[in-house]
Amino acid sequence: MDRPIWEGIYQDIREVKAVGNGFNSDTWVNQSNGKVQKYLANVNESNQISPIPLRPTSLPLVAAMVRIKQEGNQRIIDFGGGLGFSYLSFIQSCRQATNCEYHIIESKEICKAGKELFSAHPNLFFYPDIQDLAFEKADIIYMNSVLQYIADWKSLLAYLLGLKPKVFLMDDVPAGDIPTFATTQNYYESKLPYWFFNVSEIITFFESYDYTLEYKSRFLGTILGKIQEIPMNNFPSQYQLDHTCTLLFNRRSL
Repeated sequence: MDRPIWEGIYQDIREVKAVGNGFNSDTWVNQSNGKVQKYLANVNESNQISPIPLRPTSLPLVAAMVRIKQEGNQRIIDFGGGLGFSYLSFIQSCRQATNCEYHIIESKEICKAGKELFSAHPNLFFYPDIQDLAFEKADIIYMNSVLQYIADWKSLLAYLLGLKPKVFLMDDVPAGDIPTFATTQNYYESKLPYWFFNVSEIITFFESYDYTLEYKSRFLGTILGKIQEIPMNNFPSQYQLDHTCTLLFNRRSL
């Protein structure tokens, strides 16, 4: 690796200068498209175990458990859900997936590609703007490797929590017993503003909206194509994490 993945320590993400198109780049869209087309070719409705997911996700298991406790259709919002990476794992793993609405909030480029790829999936919807959601409540809100890219992450969470989800699940959150700080992520030709979080700050925020942390664990995602500890040796020890995490919150008053 010629350069570190993350560089610099900033108090606010707005101090970090973004360079390039990041996840709106042709590289990202084209790679995503190719992966999804290959995965779709293996999608089936048999009892065979689903293929290895395009992105590690806790969503199918959580969605199945929530489904057991409710009647009627289930509504899932996947904020920053890419080109349906977690959706594909969901429909392959959950028996009642066809009785669920799945809503992905993403960039215009990804939404356009998604609507074309998934034209035969009537319960999957793509939105380029969160304000386009035409409903006031959701059962599950899911984020996978997203919160760290949101400048005003507290305002976003507040908006999503206003939809009163039964559970709020986040995978691949770069949070732990460290100070919250911003940095620059080197991503192909781009430089992306990126947060690392103090996990207690996130938990306290959810508690202020009447949500309880029900589950937390290390998230074993891939970095540079393999499962490994986060390469942060270029940072002082108090800013280093070994792994990202999964956080699951439950609404106290239903």
